[in-house]
Amino acid sequence: MALVLESLIPLFFSFFIGINFPRLRTGISTKIINPSINICLFTLLYLMGLSIGKVPNILDKIIVLGLNAVILAFSTSFFIVLFIFIFKKLIRIPDNQKINTPKKSKKGIQIFEYIKDPLLLCSCVLLGCSTSFYDLLPLFDHDRIVTLLLCFMIFLIGIKLAMTKISFRHIFLQKTSLIIAFLTVIASLIGAAIASLFLDISLKNALSLSSGFGWYSLSGVLFSKLNEPVLASTAFLCDLFREILALFLLPILSKVNRSHEAIGISGATAMDVALPLIEKHCGNEYVPLALICGVIMSVLVPIFIPLFYYF
Repeated sequence: MALVLESLIPLFFSFFIGINFPRLRTGISTKIINPSINICLFTLLYLMGLSIGKVPNILDKIIVLGLNAVILAFSTSFFIVLFIFIFKKLIRIPDNQKINTPKKSKKGIQIFEYIKDPLLLCSCVLLGCSTSFYDLLPLFDHDRIVTLLLCFMIFLIGIKLAMTKISFRHIFLQKTSLIIAFLTVIASLIGAAIASLFLDISLKNALSLSSGFGWYSLSGVLFSKLNEPVLASTAFLCDLFREILALFLLPILSKVNRSHEAIGISGATAMDVALPLIEKHCGNEYVPLALICGVIMSVLVPIFIPLFYYF
């Protein structure tokens, strides 16, 4: 329990300060916040790559890691769709509920816009791996750097969430949003638990890996901070595959009136990367639901990963 608190308290503290910071200092611009988050993220992923590159026989393990990640991604996504589908049938939630939101112009979705970020982030990890694997840098202890950067990034993410003007009180009054988020969490954990029966991964590690909810840029870093480079690379790949799968299935699910399921498999990315696709294919009325579910998933990631890892 002490180890869990040791990991969670700095993250909670950073997030709490960040979410309240705009109240103390107004006029903060996203032109400063977004690039700062990116710099932290690129550096953290590079440092994660340094740790992965030092894993003995990493080249022999990478195929197994990738296969594990794919199976976990498919299993969690399948159970999310299944659980939400069954629940909607039981209580008869329609897929055409309307929420008053301002209309947005529907622009074409450019594929490159959705692959450039994953490619860039993967490049940071690969650069770190190569640097470490070929001994291009002298060895140094970067654990403290990772901790400080991670806390600063969580602080900035808190500020960014506060700037979206989403009321956390409003979140907990949205019954449908809470149900979709709850089903997504439970289905992810059950999907991971079942997948662990067929993989050489312990139950607690499988549950921890599934708790990234598609936020690959953070989940890998959290495992890296836990001094688990192998799990860090698996988490990164698993959540990357989950995001790719969500972006691929979103248009398909929306066409067959499964918009809630589409938001569910988007996980934490429902509030950012997947949001334009949700708006385009599911409609403006689902944007608030996607934002709220994405916020809930994002808040749970830094809590659940160390929680399941230590238990």
